[in-house]
Amino acid sequence: MAFINDGMIDIALGKNNRADHIHKFGYSATVTGDESTIWMPGGLYPWSAWLDGDGVEEPKTVTVRSDTSAEPLKIITIQGLGADWQPLSEDITLDRLGDTTADFVQTTNQFRRVFRAFVKYTEPNTTITVRESAATTGDIQIYINWVDWSNPGNLIATNFKGNNNQIFGQTQMCVFTIPEGFVGLLMNVNASCGVDKSANVQLYTRAEGSNAFLCKEIFEVSSAKAVIDYMPPQVIPAKTDIEMRAFRNSGSSTISVSGSFDIILLKQDLASQGSLGF
Repeated sequence: MAFINDGMIDIALGKNNRADHIHKFGYSATVTGDESTIWMPGGLYPWSAWLDGDGVEEPKTVTVRSDTSAEPLKIITIQGLGADWQPLSEDITLDRLGDTTADFVQTTNQFRRVFRAFVKYTEPNTTITVRESAATTGDIQIYINWVDWSNPGNLIATNFKGNNNQIFGQTQMCVFTIPEGFVGLLMNVNASCGVDKSANVQLYTRAEGSNAFLCKEIFEVSSAKAVIDYMPPQVIPAKTDIEMRAFRNSGSSTISVSGSFDIILLKQDLASQGSLGF
């Protein structure tokens, strides 16, 4: 049962300047018997792509690419952590009306992590066109380590649409990193899979300075949604990577799995006082 009081409501409404709330969610329509991240591209999330040639973490320029031509203007918002490990957001404009080639645009800022992107704006009176185009093409891909069209680098987000061509309008990726100066309080984790299907779901974390992801939770889902509430919350230090993974329990076909988790971000100076501040 979720714990709700006036303080939690203030956090949800952004009225508490000492804490923030993150609802992280993802979806994969291509889960097999191999463990994979719950995110749209399928397979495991490429965490190592954030390293340089010497295996050291470094900030990266992000490239937003669209494979479709002559599509109305879109503004895509990229959210993640900047070079200082603080929350960072940047808007990217894709505009190819009348153009016959696909498009790519690179961020002005450099990111250490990207964990969400969404369509902030589309050209007025073109909603149907945008939806039809996105539904048939896969729409937008987001890369780091971009070289050129033939060597685009590492895909870190994609597909603002579902396997039935429903338009999500944003990425679906169960990955997150706690910003510098904050402590994460993990409130819950949940997952579900398709009707008459069964999946094994895991929650992993990787501490700052480590190259090992540790499994913190394992649970089974079968048709219905499974929810795990943590009371008291699980404490996750700053700069810890979080990832949800899944694999199919039986059978030979791919299955769809969705997942999410809720985190309260508490400023670290408050956490050191032993009080949540709400």
